[in-house]
Amino acid sequence: MSKKIKLILLSAVAVVVLVGVGLGTYFGVLYVNPEEFINELDTSGVFKNSFENRIAQTDIFDVMYDHMIDNTSGKQPKLLFVGYDGAIANAIPLQKDYQTSAIFKLRETGGVYLGYCGGAKPGDQDTSTAPGWAAAFTGVWGSVSGVEANKNELKETSRSIIYQFGERGIPTSYSVTWEPHIERTYVKEVTSAETNSYPIDYVLGKKDEDTFLDMKERIESGDTDAIFGILEYTDSAGHGFGYKTSIEKYMDAVRNAEDDAYSLISTIESRATYAEEDWLIIIMSDHGGIYRNHGKTSYMESTIFFASNKEIFG
Repeated sequence: MSKKIKLILLSAVAVVVLVGVGLGTYFGVLYVNPEEFINELDTSGVFKNSFENRIAQTDIFDVMYDHMIDNTSGKQPKLLFVGYDGAIANAIPLQKDYQTSAIFKLRETGGVYLGYCGGAKPGDQDTSTAPGWAAAFTGVWGSVSGVEANKNELKETSRSIIYQFGERGIPTSYSVTWEPHIERTYVKEVTSAETNSYPIDYVLGKKDEDTFLDMKERIESGDTDAIFGILEYTDSAGHGFGYKTSIEKYMDAVRNAEDDAYSLISTIESRATYAEEDWLIIIMSDHGGIYRNHGKTSYMESTIFFASNKEIFG
């Protein structure tokens, strides 16, 4: 064997070793043990239900619908829905001592619950953004709504709660920064709402601050009764750095979302007509994550959370 060939072989071996070490470090840092994940949730004392009794993502639809349509409080029903896209459930207990935790502020009068996404059975639909929010907004899984992956459009036979509110004349808004929400998933509803002059504002911003400010202005003006918005802080950080509580940049993103939501809640409580209004406030996630991705069936990807100022689930 020539000296040149030996050098080539040694170089190849070195590359393989370096790649192996790099991957080992990568997966080692971002790895989450499933049993430890479950134990962390169940022993936190934060959630009203156990991991074994996680609530279907679709169940939140009826909570919101009943509050706005069948409200018997005698007050003006109002709704604030804040989505933390890609927020992992085991990050929530760690916000307990965070001074501006919106979730723990809601927990004072309501509750925090564990839920699941991904379909009635694991693998029925992707644990991803469009299927997750569509399940929450329609009350049905992707097998019915047609949204089983990010690439799908919502079927016209499964109208979202946003559209249904607007159809009933309830001033409603949906503020996002992820373009496919408006340009793909709900594109038919956007067109129909515009054609029929329904009171729905679909707002596409460039950054989460735009979403936050739009929602805040609507709360202050009082002109919108059902306010929906999705914050991308956590999903962006998860894809960029990893979905894990030991990743500081990910936890910074969780706190950014908490800060915005806390400010929105404070704005609600400072309204001059607050005593005459019945506000339902919901914060929830669409999916979790593992390593730097999501979409599959692991517990870390399929476990979500709900938080509310009311005890929304028995």
